[in-house]
Amino acid sequence: KIDVMASEIVMKELKPAREQVQEVIHLLHGVELINTTKAVEELAQKYVHLNVVGAGSIADATHIAMATLQGATTLVSWNMKHMVSRQNQFNSVNLQSGYKSVSIHTPTKVLKAYNYHG
Repeated sequence: KIDVMASEIVMKELKPAREQVQEVIHLLHGVELINTTKAVEELAQKYVHLNVVGAGSIADATHIAMATLQGATTLVSWNMKHMVSRQNQFNSVNLQSGYKSVSIHTPTKVLKAYNYHG
């Protein structure tokens, strides 16, 4: 079973996105929307404090903190620079903080894994 979650932050970020991203937005309608909490903000700040990402990438850190605290096993993102390529660093902080690792993959990789040809 796959439980799909998204955040209000994601929905706002996707609106001005490129056409390839826009084509996938319809897949998110009706999914569970999660909110930022104090614990999410604290974990996101920890990623910044430990130099996983810079302060300018706090939204990216927040996405990963949300996924982590929701117990997600996989986070899907097109953000190669700040998220996908740094998943080992984020997960190091997660494990040191008593949380589980989160796999971070591009939508293309996830859709291929599930043989989706939309």
